[in-house]
Amino acid sequence: MKRICTILAATVLTLSILTGCSEIGGYPGSHPSSRPNGGNSGSGSSSGQTPGSDSGSSSSGSDKDPAEASPWKYLKTGYYDSSSDKVVYTGGISLTGYTGNALSGNVILPSKVDGQQVTEIGTSLFSGNSSITSVTIPEGVKYISYSAFKDCSQLTRVQLPSTLEIIRGYAFQNCQKLTNIKLPSGLRLIESNAFEFDKNLTEITIPGSVKEIEYHAFCGCNRLAKLTLQEGLESIGSSAFRSLSITELTLPSTVTYVDVQAFSGCTSLERLIIRDSPAGSPNEQHTLTFEHCSLDLCLKLKDVYIPKRLTKIEIPFWVDLNHVYYGGTKEEWEKVNQVIELPYSEIFYESKMPAL
Repeated sequence: MKRICTILAATVLTLSILTGCSEIGGYPGSHPSSRPNGGNSGSGSSSGQTPGSDSGSSSSGSDKDPAEASPWKYLKTGYYDSSSDKVVYTGGISLTGYTGNALSGNVILPSKVDGQQVTEIGTSLFSGNSSITSVTIPEGVKYISYSAFKDCSQLTRVQLPSTLEIIRGYAFQNCQKLTNIKLPSGLRLIESNAFEFDKNLTEITIPGSVKEIEYHAFCGCNRLAKLTLQEGLESIGSSAFRSLSITELTLPSTVTYVDVQAFSGCTSLERLIIRDSPAGSPNEQHTLTFEHCSLDLCLKLKDVYIPKRLTKIEIPFWVDLNHVYYGGTKEEWEKVNQVIELPYSEIFYESKMPAL
């Protein structure tokens, strides 16, 4: 199995012995002293816009003056091919550190360093930075690694490239001033805790290219009042959208699994619409499971629209629903009702979903 990733530092020694490689994509962030104002590296002396080197600077030992070397540190990226027992380099690099003047204000990251394409923002690269206010990530970057911008207390805006595929765990956790971020249409995965506790996010659209949102991804974003989930999403992890301020939620017809407490604590939620799969569509036979407590503490929830593809749902007894609209017959509902406890005041069978 081929898995593209930045090879963790713990595997570098082993793989070097196996292959004789001395520079494998390592564990970014393993040089905290070179992180751009991360941790305790100071408040920085520059301000305003801080551009990266887009054309790539020469490294020392080349035909140019070593003084012109790029201030960015990096490691090559690649994957381990178990079938050949070799490391295959992908031609990109991961930014792991910065040795220039501390970055602050508006930062534009380089698309190339020493002529090599930047494909990853390394682990903990900006973690704890208290000076940057906005970041532009260049085209060509595919991965934002673990904790890359965690605890950036002044970060308000991030511009993501169309090439981005994966946002790793904790990447933007606790960026409490972050208000504006647009997820690109090619994004495939949002890992656990990626935007957790970003308390000033007010809206987010999850593009249809994203198949899975892992646990706690947007947990605690308690000012997030507009959540748009586009067709294509399949799985929502536990507590992924816990404690938001949404009043209405529509789940796309492609969703098949909602884990425990996924929307728990959304105390302003009043209406839930779960889209059914259109007849003849590839999703027509998809079932849907709502695990227990997925709607826990949604105390204002009054109206729920449920498709006939539903197999399991639990709504706590203290949620005082007014109406349940079910897309199937009473007989079909009773089969579902054997595995759930749903206290409702009135249920309507063979109901049509509200228009988009």
